[in-house]
Amino acid sequence: MHYTGVCDSNKPLFNISASIYEINEYSEKVRRNENPFPVCRCPKCQAKPDFFIPHDKKPRKFRVIIDQVIHIENGLLIMWKCPECGKCFMGYPPFAMPYKRYTVPTIRAFTQRYVEDDAMTYRRLVNETPILSSTSPEWE
Repeated sequence: MHYTGVCDSNKPLFNISASIYEINEYSEKVRRNENPFPVCRCPKCQAKPDFFIPHDKKPRKFRVIIDQVIHIENGLLIMWKCPECGKCFMGYPPFAMPYKRYTVPTIRAFTQRYVEDDAMTYRRLVNETPILSSTSPEWE
């Protein structure tokens, strides 16, 4: 996967996001049970079974930034079950993280800019990169 780098001054920061196509493509693989297993060990018992059992499919709303506007895209994630201990856990694609709704490229771009500039504050970063939500009025 190729994403626009933060250091690229020709492209604004808010264009960095996983694409809707990537989210839909992964969700379709989940629907067809074609997605690969994300880890090689069970997070509870550390067992390395030959296969993990698909347990359930969970919807996830991702926030994707396109042209300075936040769009909500529905996706699917798959839960796996360890045959050794019976623990269920979520599998995440490369663009998603646990408990986060923004995609990894967006999070990486904002945090990189915040960490690399000693004078940058979180409030200043948010003020310099105004983004609107596609689901709420501009005044909010």
